[in-house]
Amino acid sequence: APTGLRDPGSRSPQPLAEAVAAETARQQYDLVVGGLPPQDRVAFAERLLQPADNHLMLVPAPRPVPTRVLVCVAAGEPAKENVLFTGRLIRHVRAEATLLTVLPEGRTEQAVEQTDRFLSASRRTLALLGVPARTLIRTGDVLDQVRREVDAGGHEMVVMGAPLAEGNGKAGLIGVTGGLMDLTGDRPILITRSRFVVYQR
Repeated sequence: APTGLRDPGSRSPQPLAEAVAAETARQQYDLVVGGLPPQDRVAFAERLLQPADNHLMLVPAPRPVPTRVLVCVAAGEPAKENVLFTGRLIRHVRAEATLLTVLPEGRTEQAVEQTDRFLSASRRTLALLGVPARTLIRTGDVLDQVRREVDAGGHEMVVMGAPLAEGNGKAGLIGVTGGLMDLTGDRPILITRSRFVVYQR
């Protein structure tokens, strides 16, 4: 499927959210790319996610093509789809990925082993796509641990998952996903969509 809005020369007199809604109603897209304002990021992203099931990349400011990408995942079916799409995208720019999962305090040994197996499988998936990857398991508050890794890891893009629109047509970014959007600074954000995604609160 196409991965943008028609072609680089297309123009619309409508505001961006309305133009995206009209275009995605006309044709299916894998990915929509848009600018990201410095304020009201969550509400802006929700408006662009609402019309269809596409993935969304938001770029706050002009930057070099990312070579180091942080992929925030929770072990499970949603992240399998999200890792696969991310790999398909970033292999074209020869970027490397860091797969990060944050477990709560008091996690069980079983939870750690399950997460380790999931991350190992995800790393193999990326390897098949030609994307080098490493994995990290952290413990504690999700937003705090992601912020620390974003600051310390030299990551140039952050990937997070979000669910498809609900039955009422609303695409809400609550909990962890919404919180992460304010931690990325001027880095591009890739929001991947999966029909399996369950909100984290």
